[in-house]
Amino acid sequence: MNDQNDYLKDIHANLKSIKCIQGSNIFYKYQIKELLGNGQNRVYLGQDLFGRQVAIKEHHDANAMKKEVQLLEQLNHPNIVQYLDSCILLHSNNQYHQEQNGYICMELGKFDLDTYKKKKYPIGKELIDQTLSALAYLQRNKIAHCDIKPANILVMQRDPIVYKICDVAQSKRQESEFLQAGTYKYMSPEMLNNNAKNYYLSDVFSLGLLFLYVFRDFSISWMQRKNLTDIEFIEQLINKIDENDDEISRLLKQMIQLNPEDRLDFIKLEEYWHQQQQKEEKQEFNLTQTRQLRAQSNFFSIQEDQYYATGKFFRQPQNSKSKGSRKQLLQQFQSISPQKKSLLLQKQPNSTSKSRKFQQQVLPLDNYFQKLPKSPEKSKTSSPTKTIVIGKIQLPQLKEERTNSFKIRPFQF
Repeated sequence: MNDQNDYLKDIHANLKSIKCIQGSNIFYKYQIKELLGNGQNRVYLGQDLFGRQVAIKEHHDANAMKKEVQLLEQLNHPNIVQYLDSCILLHSNNQYHQEQNGYICMELGKFDLDTYKKKKYPIGKELIDQTLSALAYLQRNKIAHCDIKPANILVMQRDPIVYKICDVAQSKRQESEFLQAGTYKYMSPEMLNNNAKNYYLSDVFSLGLLFLYVFRDFSISWMQRKNLTDIEFIEQLINKIDENDDEISRLLKQMIQLNPEDRLDFIKLEEYWHQQQQKEEKQEFNLTQTRQLRAQSNFFSIQEDQYYATGKFFRQPQNSKSKGSRKQLLQQFQSISPQKKSLLLQKQPNSTSKSRKFQQQVLPLDNYFQKLPKSPEKSKTSSPTKTIVIGKIQLPQLKEERTNSFKIRPFQF
């Protein structure tokens, strides 16, 4: 690590002695902060004067660097890392030795997918949507990635989540010569056996292994896989896929196939995934509608029960002040004498049209919510205790007693 720090310091200390062969020297614009990765090509963290951070990839092969730059300049997709700048510098270590190095400046992600998963951040179906979209875009442009693995998928931001594919250095065109490419752990069986005839279908298998790692927590080391035959390895993958029955499992079955011709390429996979998503959304919509209707029906039934329980809906007798139950109302109606019941059902010629309509109907005993009719009116007769108001004095008016009429005959002497 100290050697790397010394190397980074030498780059900035000897900027004037470094000759730029192609492009503009990006180290005048960006200052290298640290080493991000030390694989086949080193990747540095660069920062400009405004605090903007970028990834600077170093190439020891200038021709490979030119090829990658030429490829990156043609790509324009929201889920593929954007190319920013590049240059080729001539380093003079001493008067007898000179070295050409290429540098590519690209977007910087916050995490790679492997680190993102190990931090136990949630990973949803957006990963499938965006990676399939990017790889289908590459296939339409006749480009195969040839090195699909979690380290080559970057998380650019979390809200909303954005994934981007990076490191297209090993990308190949379908018409190019078929050579072994990729990382052993994520290679397809035919690529591992150096017998690949379709780069796209080989990448499909690699992406399937990546999805198994992310969504099913399946991981196998290179040494473990090396001890398995291709059929044993495929059977182990299928058993892991069959543990779940969802749209992701159905997608994986289209990707994890021993025979490459049984797999769908990225363009067909993208269409298949969209169809599965539409079916899933339709089922969820229908289920949501059913739940809403069921919830509404339950809600109204509850509301009606509560409304009826208050007694406001039922028409109780006018003389009844308490809100009686159904049995009490029935008992009140049944307690009426038969003579009164017969009077209720009789037609009165002098009644109004509204009362006639009610009297013509026979009132059933169990129809308790209807208003009970009034008892027949009593004949209006003068009461013996009826008072007569004379000014301010009230005198009782007594009923005249009826006596037998008789005649008084005069008495004759």
